[in-house]
Amino acid sequence: MSETEKHLITDRVLEHGIFSNRPIYIVDEDEPDKKTSFFVEEILKDYFVAEISSENLTKIKHESLKSKKLKVVIGHKSQAFVFPSQLIDSFEEISTKTKIKKTHYFFKKPHTGILQNQRESPRFQLGENPLYLKAEIKVSSKLGEFTFETRHLVDLSHTSIALFLDRVHGLVLPRDTVKSLTLYSRNEMVLEADGSVFRTDMKRISEQIGNSYFAVIKMMRDPVVGQWPLSERSGVLGGIRVDQTKAFVEAEHSILQGYKFSGEIRYISTASVSFVVEKQEMPFVKGLILNDVYINIPPNDLKLKACIKITDCKPEKESDGNRIIVFGKFLGMSIDLIKAVNRLKDGLVDLRLVEAKREDFEQLMEFFFESGFIYSAKRKQLQKYAASVKRTNLKLLESNGPIVKKVLFKENHEIKGHISGLRFFDRTWLVHHMTTHNSPGTAIARAILTSMVNFFLDPSANREVNTNFVTCYFQPTNLYPEMVFGEFQRMIANPDICDMTDLDVCILAAEEPGPKAKKEKTRIKCHEAKTEDLVQLERLLVTQGNYFLIRIEGLTAEGMTKLEVAADYEKIGLYRKRRVFVATNPEDGEKVYAVCNYSSPGCNLSELTNSFRLYYSDAKSRFINELINALSRYVLTTYQETEMSSPVLLLGVDQPMPEQFKKIRRYRYWFLDAAYFDLFMSVTESNLSNAKEVLKKMKSRSVVADKKDSDNADRKDITYGRVS
Repeated sequence: MSETEKHLITDRVLEHGIFSNRPIYIVDEDEPDKKTSFFVEEILKDYFVAEISSENLTKIKHESLKSKKLKVVIGHKSQAFVFPSQLIDSFEEISTKTKIKKTHYFFKKPHTGILQNQRESPRFQLGENPLYLKAEIKVSSKLGEFTFETRHLVDLSHTSIALFLDRVHGLVLPRDTVKSLTLYSRNEMVLEADGSVFRTDMKRISEQIGNSYFAVIKMMRDPVVGQWPLSERSGVLGGIRVDQTKAFVEAEHSILQGYKFSGEIRYISTASVSFVVEKQEMPFVKGLILNDVYINIPPNDLKLKACIKITDCKPEKESDGNRIIVFGKFLGMSIDLIKAVNRLKDGLVDLRLVEAKREDFEQLMEFFFESGFIYSAKRKQLQKYAASVKRTNLKLLESNGPIVKKVLFKENHEIKGHISGLRFFDRTWLVHHMTTHNSPGTAIARAILTSMVNFFLDPSANREVNTNFVTCYFQPTNLYPEMVFGEFQRMIANPDICDMTDLDVCILAAEEPGPKAKKEKTRIKCHEAKTEDLVQLERLLVTQGNYFLIRIEGLTAEGMTKLEVAADYEKIGLYRKRRVFVATNPEDGEKVYAVCNYSSPGCNLSELTNSFRLYYSDAKSRFINELINALSRYVLTTYQETEMSSPVLLLGVDQPMPEQFKKIRRYRYWFLDAAYFDLFMSVTESNLSNAKEVLKKMKSRSVVADKKDSDNADRKDITYGRVS
């Protein structure tokens, strides 16, 4: 007898079965999958008398059990009480009341039987729980469609739940389809499953529900593709086996308050997870929703929150049934957890890919200077704001929130590559600061770019941050960005998917510009845009065909000055806002609009995140220079109120230059519709695999090597891959 088995006196268990209207099951040991339910009527010295249950009346005859080696099984103390038996005799009796024939069976019984746990999934009694649980069940059967609501739950296991149903609402029978089973705890959903009616017992009646009957509902397994088995197939959804490091999960049982558990993660993606827990009485019901799950993925010691729905659980073979594998799918997860999973995935693909942290700041800045990403002119532009730039980047690095993604490629603890993503608009990310150092070939650049793209491809990440577009800026003379981003745009040749345009980057011509006191400039009226101005600007943008600019930056009349993402910046102690200003010529009513972006210094090291653009309808107006000069002066006063007093002007290549600014370089502004990330990655992988051929094609067009852009002729191309 094993440690889990115990001898009990047979008569006492049978007496309890009669008292509680509990059925017994007769099993043919030659055909153990077949069992028939009976109800014990009377207990004698060496045998007991039982009648067959109503659902088996026509399925069993005396001859089918005669001379068979039988086993009796009865549920007792949430386990199985078992003893061997034989059919001795049977006889029919006509009821004097109903005139219906009833068959009585005489079975042999021993003095004692064995109480053993034959269940892979033990039951847990719910009778002592307060009535804060409520079940809603929808059943489809040959008798019709029924909906039940009950608060009398009996017990549950890993596979089933037992409860009482109100007969007034319908009659369900074994094998009827349960279309939905939903369990609520204090109005919060804690179980959602479907399945079938496993068995019913019309003799068991609830004390709480007068006209009731007992039912057991078996819940169906809801597997997640890619998890079966736990092998190399586990990666088909982009998930990974967690066996090179240790990751853990802990939570409180949603139904049984006060019952907590922890386990070791075996598989994880941003769609699903599986973990192993020690076998215990507490059931992991299929369909159970764990609303407060905390996951710890190294190297962080943070507990990252998620919501998981259990899809299946089964004993772990390697542990001889002492541990349980629990499978689940994520119903929700924090952006921090999404990043941690992607970071873990990147680390297993290439252990040199890591998420940048606060302690990486000094080494990262050294890397930017050593790689030439921050060159003399850019350093001078940032020097005045060095303290603010440091403070901003430290906050971004330690936030790990929904506005930043920073990837490092480290080799022997030294940074060799970097790429960063910043959610600068509500639905748009700015990919920037992509650079490599001392890395011939495309390997490092490909690795960091793939890591970033995988983050955007992740459906869970996109649900959290609502990514619609990705943008970047790069100099046309920089080889790698031109090959990756520029070549994709040319090969696709579809502006509805991807497009790019050139913009001149302009900075203040003097450190402290003073407005020129020209009398005629006082005629121009400048003010912050009102509602009617925003409507007119929207119409202007639509008229000029700037549809994607409207979508990318959210430049609708109602959205121009209301950025939802600003709240995420505020949460980590930074600021992000947008304002619109208007200059009007009183003589002819001609207007120029300035759309101004403000943010904590250092969000972008070229300060493109503290920049403004000018929009107007008539570039040939004789007053256009006067208008843009007046408006630029006015805009500069608003930046004086912020940490970044010297903004960048992004000027269209055909737009006139305001007198306060000078052009320092030309950038290519590139955007991609996020719905086509998979296409981008496919084309880019092909281009990178055939980098030499692509470069030859680029040179033959004289885009980069043979014909230098005069606006960038003084810039030495010392970085293979650089996105500002």
